[in-house]
Formats: sequence, C-alpha cells, structure tokens
Amino acid sequence: MSKPTIKHLPTAVVSVAVLGLALADGAYGLTERGILAIASWWAIILGLGLALLPFRRPTREAYLTGGLLAGLGVLAALSLAWSLSPARTFVELDRIALYLGVFILAVLAGARDNVTRWADGLAIGIAAVGLLALASRAFPGLPGGDEELLRIDRQARLAFPFGYWNALGVMLAMGLPLLLRTAVAARSLVARGLAVGVVPALSAAIFLTGSRGAIGAALGGVAVLLVLARPRAAAVGAAVCAGAGSAVLVAVTVSVREGLVASSADAPALAAAQGRSFR
Repeated sequence: MSKPTIKHLPTAVVSVAVLGLALADGAYGLTERGILAIASWWAIILGLGLALLPFRRPTREAYLTGGLLAGLGVLAALSLAWSLSPARTFVELDRIALYLGVFILAVLAGARDNVTRWADGLAIGIAAVGLLALASRAFPGLPGGDEELLRIDRQARLAFPFGYWNALGVMLAMGLPLLLRTAVAARSLVARGLAVGVVPALSAAIFLTGSRGAIGAALGGVAVLLVLARPRAAAVGAAVCAGAGSAVLVAVTVSVREGLVASSADAPALAAAQGRSFR
C-alpha cells in the first residue's frame, strides 16, 4: 500500500463508517448497536495485537474520561443483581460498552498527526448523509425516499435516513463547522470550494427537519469555529459565502414549502409518529 493511500485511509474509514451507521437507522436498534459494539472491541484487539493503530500514550484527560465510562459500566453490571428488569439493564450495559469501545478506539487511533484526517472524514460522511437526506425529499421516488410518508402527510419533517428528525438535524449541524474548517485548511482549491458549496445543502436539510435544537447547534458551532479559527479572516469569508448560499437555498425551499417543510401545527402528531420507543 502506497504512502498516499495510507495517509488518506483514516479519512476514508471514518467517512464510510459515518455513512454506514446513518443508513443503518443511526444504529438505534439493539441488533445494530450490539454489532457495532462487538466490531469496536474487535478493532481494538486486532489493532493492538497486530500493531495497526498509531498508539500514543493517552493523555490524563483520556484516562479520566475512559475511567469514568468504565466505572459507569461496572455500576451497570453490578446493578443486574438488584434490577427489577435485568434484560433492560443489560441493554444499557451493552450501550455503555459501545460508548467505551468507541472512545478507546478513538483515543488509540486518533493520534495528533491524523486528527485533521478524522475531521475530514467526519465532514465527508456527514455531508454525504445530508445530501442523501435532501435527495430523499427532492426526489421521494428514489430508493430510500419518503414517497409514502409524503403521500400521507405532505408536510412531514425530513427524517431520512435516521427516522427521527432531531437526530438528523443535530448530526448535520455538527457537519457545518467541520466543513468550514476544511474550507479554510484544505490545500486544494477544489476541496475548499466543495466544502463551502455543500454547506447550503446541509442548511436546507436542517431547515427541512424543523429541529430548533439543530438550528441552534449549527449557529453555535459556526460561532465557536469563527472564534477559534486561524486565520480568522479566511474562516469568516468561508462562513459568509456559505451563509449567503444557505439563505438563498432556504428561501427557495420556503417558496416551494408545500410538501417540503413541516408545519408547527403538525408537530405533536408527527412526534408521536416518529418518536423512538425502547428496543
């Protein structure tokens, strides 16, 4: 394997993982979550055993966070002895094991010299999810589209592929500062242009989810980026361009809002229809 291929491997792995988990309904289901937990721990075992992970000595903060997660897992395991519902307690233990496994894997694989590749992978994966979500509403007849839902309720909130609009909206909101970071830091002019260009599509998708929390998270994330980014002028310029494009695309979406945008009056019924139950 050539050096350029190895260099970009973390970006590819992270982006594919993000897209795959999104298409698996966000791994909300017990089966998907269990598979992910097993895969995470096997990746840790094989990565350490075969020296595939760029292991560096974890920081004190990583030890503290991992220790707290492990302690929570031990408490959940002990609570099986007095729980009124051991089956549900075991489900939560499985969830904690997943969080701990993903955290340890990120600590072991996320060396300082490839953090930017992880960030790029997250940005690409989230952008792909946002574009798929937007396509499912613009072209509901496509595989994965919500044509049946729109036939029932022309103002249903955008939720594909998660099935829950808040989850989709918050995930896309996380992608905005990541994409703007790429727009500032990327060496290629094409990469910078693509990073800025996809932000309006994600903004329109967030708008279609009707999630106020996602909108707040998007604005807050971009604000933090503008405060911390260097050079700040480049970050502000990218944000202004992306914001102008977002405003135009959202305005177009509003102009054709019939069948695209959720009505606030429909929110209680839609929440009951798309709310999550214990699985």
